[in-house]
Amino acid sequence: MKLLLDTESPDILTQNHFVDASKLVGEVAGMKFRLLRKIRGLTQSQVAQNAGVSQADVSRSETHTGSVRLATLIRIAEEYGVSLAALAEAESITVAQNSLHCLGPKDIVLYSDLGILDIAK
Repeated sequence: MKLLLDTESPDILTQNHFVDASKLVGEVAGMKFRLLRKIRGLTQSQVAQNAGVSQADVSRSETHTGSVRLATLIRIAEEYGVSLAALAEAESITVAQNSLHCLGPKDIVLYSDLGILDIAK
């Protein structure tokens, strides 16, 4: 996925916090977006409608394909209740045990193996 920026700066100011642009793109960042959507039990279409973006943008944010504008990533992250800066900086997402029902066993193993899912005890 390509992040479309208005400047050539390697750092981006998101909600008064500078973030390395490389942390906002890539497979792991996309997996975080997908994980947050699945935990909330939403479809890509629902997220798109609620965030005011296209379903294709939601898909691209999750699959590391195509180009997505920074403003779009911010809107999607806000739909999940997190800032884009926090999502980029977080090494993993902690999920309560009772929220795992939205994830299948393969997803739990995949996200855990990637180190982006931490299950709260």
